[in-house]
Amino acid sequence: MTEWIQNYARSLRERTEDLKQQRRLAEDLLHQMLPKSVAKQLRQRKHVKAESYEKVTIFFSDIVGFTVISASCTPMQVVEMLNNLYVCFDTRIDSYDVYKVETIGDAYMVVSGLPERNGDKHADEIAKMSLDLVAAVRQVPIPHMPGKRLQLRAGIHTGPCVAGIVGSKMPRYCLFGDTVNTASRMESTSLPQRVHASSDTYMALMKDNAYELQFRGEIEVKGKGKMRTYWLIGHKNYSVQNDSLVCHWNPSLARRKKKVAPGSSASIEHSNTSILFPSPSENTTPVSQADSDSGRPLGSEGTLLVAAQVEQCSGGSGTLGSMVGGPQGCNSSAESLRECPSNGKPFSPPADKPHLLPGS
Repeated sequence: MTEWIQNYARSLRERTEDLKQQRRLAEDLLHQMLPKSVAKQLRQRKHVKAESYEKVTIFFSDIVGFTVISASCTPMQVVEMLNNLYVCFDTRIDSYDVYKVETIGDAYMVVSGLPERNGDKHADEIAKMSLDLVAAVRQVPIPHMPGKRLQLRAGIHTGPCVAGIVGSKMPRYCLFGDTVNTASRMESTSLPQRVHASSDTYMALMKDNAYELQFRGEIEVKGKGKMRTYWLIGHKNYSVQNDSLVCHWNPSLARRKKKVAPGSSASIEHSNTSILFPSPSENTTPVSQADSDSGRPLGSEGTLLVAAQVEQCSGGSGTLGSMVGGPQGCNSSAESLRECPSNGKPFSPPADKPHLLPGS
């Protein structure tokens, strides 16, 4: 009888430990899907109210020529390629005070300043992260295309937004507001390996005078008219070294360091990472012309073709898909999921020294 009780007690302890382990795994999974503060409220069966944020900075990116690359891949190869990219990105953004909202296809969305407010640091955190990711993407391999490297198109914008839980069976943390739309349009009108910033983000970054930004010009943005925008070139406090950047899981792809003439580039160095960014020359060409080589579908005024519109580019046609969520920019939009085929012209940034605005 005593032996039976001991065996039962041991079995009970093992089952209790197993249940604790399963609970930890479930909590970890929930924290990957939702912010920790939101997940905690859901576990306590509390109603999570939508919250308004006065200032946040939002980052959007997508892969240049993703449609063309995908056309030559099997579905399994596309999954492998995107997994390689997002494993690298997810690892790198852990170094910053940011929250990854979601990925849709090749689109990657990150925000800083919510759900935990961080004062005026949100623009700085997103700027550093943006420069990091734009450099990191060049080291992500395409397993079935060993001679090809991915390129990223990125855009950032600062402003107010509302965030909250949408749905019950598969709750999602969504962002709403014009800031989301504008950030998406900064990305869609950007160029390969460039970070396109709005004037609001420019003003936020110039408070510390720590970044180099170049005035791009005025671009036509749907629903907002003409906007003054900027290229984020780099951080002033970091030296220019390059091509030692390697995603930690693939060290064999390190490239040789290159000597760079002063003034021809800008960089940001984070941890053991050195990042180099070509310095674009000042360009005030209308967006519809300037971005025609980027492979991104733009409207007649250079604006992004939004969901449910039909793209007409390079003789092709197609439907962008549907928008999930409410109006005014739920992050579930399919805006960045389609691209027109590129015209085959390689992107060659001018070697001109970047023109910096007064005070920059």
